[in-house]
Amino acid sequence: MTAMDTPLLEASDVSVRYRIRGRSRRGSRYLTALDGVSLSWRAGETLALVGESGSGKSTLGRVLLGLIAPTGGTVRYGTQPLTGAVRRRLSREVQLIFQDPYQSLNPRSTVGAQVLAGLQIHRIGAPGVERTAIGLAALSAAGLNPPEVFWHRYPHQLSGGERQRVVIAGAMALGPTALVCDEPVSALDVSVRAQVLNVLADLRAERGLSLLFITHDVSLARQMSNRIIVLYRGRIVEEGPTATVLADPQHDYTKRLLAAVPTVPAR
Repeated sequence: MTAMDTPLLEASDVSVRYRIRGRSRRGSRYLTALDGVSLSWRAGETLALVGESGSGKSTLGRVLLGLIAPTGGTVRYGTQPLTGAVRRRLSREVQLIFQDPYQSLNPRSTVGAQVLAGLQIHRIGAPGVERTAIGLAALSAAGLNPPEVFWHRYPHQLSGGERQRVVIAGAMALGPTALVCDEPVSALDVSVRAQVLNVLADLRAERGLSLLFITHDVSLARQMSNRIIVLYRGRIVEEGPTATVLADPQHDYTKRLLAAVPTVPAR
């Protein structure tokens, strides 16, 4: 079995239902966010979960990370159920990058303090010089150079792209094997978006990271992923190698997503 065939995270028949309270118990109803979803995210793979808002893709990402408990079904990290000590190990080894970097950062804390926070929580490195060196190296790896310039700055002193790089640096300081990127560039300008994606691509190549992109953007999935899973109303409707699925989509929903991708008219 090659590294690419080794399961990193697996979901088996996962469902998530939310109770919507009415004025009485009889009046309550349920919203189904995920309905019998099964998937395997392989080690070394860049996988894209694609769907419109409300398709269940972000809920699925949080279930895989143990942030939401499924109503039904199971999640496994490697070969082990996602419980107790396994979830704690996953919380270090698989990091989440959110959509809005400004909301991901504490506006009252410096960049350095926020990068160090994860090291303190997971007890990585010795306090002081060693942890600072790890943090500075992470900032540099995320493209914030020289890192010392950014160490004492606050989030409001940074651009959107720089803030997202700080979030990436905070994740990379923990030495993860994988990143879950939930719409990581949708809040950024087009030129800055390309720079951040290049940082993620470089980290993937240099460190052998597994990446999971959660996105509504088919063009991002085409650019970044090896394999694609299309979610619609909480169900997987299509999956396969990205080039194959996007060249010859079989499901009407996938075809609609592709049709919505803007094109540049020929001159």
